[in-house]
Amino acid sequence: MYVAVVLILWGWAAGFQSRRLAVYALVVTAGFHLRVVFFEEPWLARRHGGLWEHYKASVPRWFGRLSARKASAKSVSRPGNP
Repeated sequence: MYVAVVLILWGWAAGFQSRRLAVYALVVTAGFHLRVVFFEEPWLARRHGGLWEHYKASVPRWFGRLSARKASAKSVSRPGNP
């Protein structure tokens, strides 16, 4: 959802050629990033522990990877999953 909102705001800023909308989009982008890094991720770490750490290590924060990642023994055996 965060990515979609930010892309819409940046699209509006570009479409209307508005510096005010661009500044607003920049502020919203920074606000979303700070919220995720300082509030949501620590909460997920407290709630899910090792599972969250494994997930965080294997998944990019904002955008997916351009190429498929090869499955390794490390990525297949997850904590809490026999």
